[in-house]
Amino acid sequence: MARQARIVLPDTPHHIMQRGSEGENIFFEKDDLKTYLSLLAQQCKIHNVSIWSYCLLPNQIHLIAFPQTPEGLAQAIGETHRRYCAHINARTGRKKSLFQSRFFSYPMDERSLLSAARFIEVLPVMAGLAPGAECYLWSSARAHTKNKEDILLAKEKPLVHFIPDWTGFLNMSTPMKENDDIELHLQTGRPRGSDDFLDSVEKMIGRSVRPQKRGRKPKQAAAAA
Repeated sequence: MARQARIVLPDTPHHIMQRGSEGENIFFEKDDLKTYLSLLAQQCKIHNVSIWSYCLLPNQIHLIAFPQTPEGLAQAIGETHRRYCAHINARTGRKKSLFQSRFFSYPMDERSLLSAARFIEVLPVMAGLAPGAECYLWSSARAHTKNKEDILLAKEKPLVHFIPDWTGFLNMSTPMKENDDIELHLQTGRPRGSDDFLDSVEKMIGRSVRPQKRGRKPKQAAAAA
């Protein structure tokens, strides 16, 4: 499925995902996770990007990021990954890239933001890494459910203003269709949201962001004899 040119909108939440090269692990020990969080927090501060939700899995990274400028997102993520990769390669003697090509991302509206945050924070449970989202140490779920301090998460914790009972929200049953839709938008990079949101994005960037309908092009009418 074709990926569009990356769409980054200022003052809009974006879901970001990055895999390890060839599905391999990105994190190898506890200190690696701490190092990554520290590097990302530094770069987000430099490039004016807020992190609203996140989850670090052994071979995958998911973030919800809120950039203030179009270029800030790629700068913060790119520099974090460059520095982290150099750190790991220096320690392990690796030569190849740690990450799989460029990161996946899509912008979204408020409703899609909440479903993406739930998707991200329950990933450790779905992967069998924790019995509950709040038990996993390397995501924003503990900060949202137990009001824990977090080195990476925006201090104001914007998401809990939308959903005060975050624990109940994470424990809600999620339709498989919703998860599939999130995966689809990660693959294509198309904005996710209501028709009004998509209309506003198209007006802002000057091109269509909706999937084009498939089908044969109509045949040209035969020339008049």
